[in-house]
Amino acid sequence: GASADFTVSGDILLWKANAEGRQEHVVKIGAGTMLLQGRTDFTNTVIQVKGGMLALGANGTFTKDHDLSLEGGGVLGTANTANDVGVVQLKADSPVAVESGAALRFADSSAADWASGATLSVTIPTNATGRLQGSVSFGTDANGLTQAQLRQVRINGHRALLTDSGALEPPVGICVMRTAESVLLTC
Repeated sequence: GASADFTVSGDILLWKANAEGRQEHVVKIGAGTMLLQGRTDFTNTVIQVKGGMLALGANGTFTKDHDLSLEGGGVLGTANTANDVGVVQLKADSPVAVESGAALRFADSSAADWASGATLSVTIPTNATGRLQGSVSFGTDANGLTQAQLRQVRINGHRALLTDSGALEPPVGICVMRTAESVLLTC
């Protein structure tokens, strides 16, 4: 599991309007890791991650109502957890990572604001044969990110593809086998 500098083990209920009727918001700052191990109820709130990592340490910690603004900080899905997350805005170079067996399912973010030149660096562990051991997805189909946004994503250091189910994957390599008579392209 994630090594945390600050851990919240219970549920967090944070819905309140301020005196002007505006929704309060949550901001994660600093280089450390904040581990959330309970359910959060940040209803209709954009969670800003400006530094360090916001680690989701239990199933259902977030829901599709939890939009993220990644502003230099990132989000981590800890081992064997599954979390739905809302729309992702990318404001600065930011990481997203999952540990083995974890799934982060972001909402379709194709209409979200992504800063030009910012990179979303996704890390997913692989097994000995290179098969991904966790998952990160955007929406439920290949349109969960625009082509421009997809060009800003790197998965384990490589360009990313979005599958028909919305999952990020590295591109399939082209294996070349040469024989005396021909070139066979497979993979």
